[in-house]
Amino acid sequence: MWKRRGVRTALVVVCCALASFVPHFGLFISLIGNLGASLLMFILPAMLHLACFWSSAHPMRKAFHFLIILFGVVATAIGTARTVDELIHADSDHALCSG
Repeated sequence: MWKRRGVRTALVVVCCALASFVPHFGLFISLIGNLGASLLMFILPAMLHLACFWSSAHPMRKAFHFLIILFGVVATAIGTARTVDELIHADSDHALCSG
């Protein structure tokens, strides 16, 4: 019981330290979210459903799943590109605002 609380407390302390000391931590979390969320919401479920039911799936259902996968890939690419662009320009924007 105490070991689990200690691990949990250590993880919270590490996360707080990262959030405090890593510049633009929100953009880093956004990057991780772009990659992870799109993969978990769009790409993997459609791919797993296709893998499990390929032989019995109707061609229209297969096409629909491929569209969902394509949407997930495009959304991931756009979100990741925007976040990386914001990360690249974050320091220059901050320098301009600080005077």
